[in-house]
Amino acid sequence: MQPAATFKVIIAAVLVLLHGHPSNAADGAQIVAEDVEARINIAGRQRMLSQRIAKALCAGNFLENELYFDEARAAITLVDTSLRLLRDGGGPEITLSERNPTVLHALEMVQGRWFVLGPIYWQVPLGD
Repeated sequence: MQPAATFKVIIAAVLVLLHGHPSNAADGAQIVAEDVEARINIAGRQRMLSQRIAKALCAGNFLENELYFDEARAAITLVDTSLRLLRDGGGPEITLSERNPTVLHALEMVQGRWFVLGPIYWQVPLGD
């Protein structure tokens, strides 16, 4: 087994122990490894989405073009969905709910900020 593959198996096994899923450790390691990979991708996508929202709202207002507002609305919706998915799991990309207290605390902080900013972002495409 290659060193990188060995490392992934070790990390996956530790994550299975932390998450307590499922009874078959080999299958569980694969599920958790895929879950972690999906979480990393979704967290990275959140940063890209914030940039997309800002660009689309500015362009939509400056150019008065509804297509930019459609782009902003889609990105805002995806931020909402992704935050819930990162916390609760249950989707096709992330099956397990988050259990790490540090990560849960960080997600709560992000959600608190989004709770304030999200409604503001929604008002801009509406012309408010």
